[in-house]
Amino acid sequence: MNENVTISSLLHSLNIETSNARRWQSKAALQADQIKKLTSQVSRLRADKIKLLSDLNKKKDEQDG
Repeated sequence: MNENVTISSLLHSLNIETSNARRWQSKAALQADQIKKLTSQVSRLRADKIKLLSDLNKKKDEQDG
């Protein structure tokens, strides 16, 4: 009987650990998705910034020219 209790306790602990691992994997996947979205947004903002700076320089050159 004592062995059954020990085995049952170990199985219960393993199930809890498995559940926790799945939760962490899910959180990590969500964070990875958010990082991809943010990286994409940063890339777009950098491209917009470069274009705006270029446009400003062209305008300045036209006014100076």
